[in-house]
Amino acid sequence: MFADGGARVIGAWRSADNDQTIGASTKVGTSLREEDAGTNAVGTALADGYPKVITGHEHWSRRFTGRTCVAVPVQHPVTRRSAAIIGVALPEGDDARVILALLRWAGMELRSVLQFQEGDRTRALVDQFLRRRRPDRASLLLTDDLCVADTRSTALLSSLDLAVLRSEVRRQGRSESSRRSITLGDGVLVDASVSPLGDDESLFVELEAPARRARGAFVQDVGTSTLHAQALRSLSAGIEEGVPVLVTGEPGTGKLSAARRALESCGSVVAIDVSEDVDAAACVAEFRAAVVRGDGVVLGHVDRSRREVLATLQEVWNAPTRPDSARVVATAFAAPSLVDGHHSSAELTFYRLFAERHVELPPLRERVNDVPRLVAAVSEARGRRVRWAPDALDALMKLPWRGNLRELEQVVLRTLARHPGVVTRADLPADVRAQIERHRLSWMERVERDALLAALDASGGNKVQAALELGISRSSLYRKISQFGL
Repeated sequence: MFADGGARVIGAWRSADNDQTIGASTKVGTSLREEDAGTNAVGTALADGYPKVITGHEHWSRRFTGRTCVAVPVQHPVTRRSAAIIGVALPEGDDARVILALLRWAGMELRSVLQFQEGDRTRALVDQFLRRRRPDRASLLLTDDLCVADTRSTALLSSLDLAVLRSEVRRQGRSESSRRSITLGDGVLVDASVSPLGDDESLFVELEAPARRARGAFVQDVGTSTLHAQALRSLSAGIEEGVPVLVTGEPGTGKLSAARRALESCGSVVAIDVSEDVDAAACVAEFRAAVVRGDGVVLGHVDRSRREVLATLQEVWNAPTRPDSARVVATAFAAPSLVDGHHSSAELTFYRLFAERHVELPPLRERVNDVPRLVAAVSEARGRRVRWAPDALDALMKLPWRGNLRELEQVVLRTLARHPGVVTRADLPADVRAQIERHRLSWMERVERDALLAALDASGGNKVQAALELGISRSSLYRKISQFGL
């Protein structure tokens, strides 16, 4: 039988004198991935990337009981991933060594054919790319498994920017030439011209140089969300006018980062935590000194500050000797509610000091289209040049992100700590994958699922080790993974 690179059967045959073949009980289109069919030669060979021999009692599915199955993955010459799997099933007890040797040979022959075909296709695409590129433009050739870039484009784009480009092209279609603006991970805008090249799967991309920096785009706050862009513009406008600005938003939305970076254009910036559990006298003294110097000041957690502290800050700010260059931005979880006169004296002071301009940063769940760019920003800020596959970015865009930017940063860093190369959906932390398709579970099921996630995380995704740690068989582990949607 033959299966594609996703372990889906594309052809199955049965010998005339032996009906004990894998094709006898496997239809074309059937998925033999471990996640779908448990332990089996084809799915396990795909998961591990090596030839496999699975005997009857090792199979998860009863339909393979009494058989010895042999499978060999065929490596793609360009991507180095499994492009296909060849499999044969024998009656249990038969010597599989000869069949394994024959399948290894067949796999090498198929790889040679793929290399020959891929070589001709690649050479033709590169020839077209070289004929079309211009010396004054940054140019790229993009396919699903290939990227050819000239030196101008490599100076502008990271691999994560390429993932953003692929995602946008996929949404807008490939059939016609188009022009669009792309916001890169560091806040730079480039104008891109995208057109098909050679076939429907290949793209010719031109990036017009020089690039220009997006107004108000910060490394931590990149993206094209309308609500987010409006909030940043309003923040910048308030700072330019010299009025106190209140920035609110859920925890982790980047309030402090946005405030600090917006104030950096005015000179020195001082951040002061004014919540009720800090030294009030020290806070006031530091604020007075910063205002006298004409610095920009970020007051954090003003919604948790004491009334007398806020009143003193208001007096300092309203002093006639305050320099015109001084600026102040406050951050809070939410603006005070002043409805029907029901409010505390602290809320009144809070509102009077920061009522001139209010900016609310939207939560990440309201700007999910910015997730690929934010992933790029976090990775590039840590000096990591990795490629995030489209399926990984699509999965991240489906998460609720209750912790907003802070949670996204932690997820990215946890992923990069274990996967320095190409990151696919399967490389995301187990608990992150579980959130994507989580259903309502009983208390006992949640305990079981959490134990499973902990074992998978501790083993780095090694299912054999995780099964040993949990004290269950590998087949049971796959059954639980499927049950909990992991």
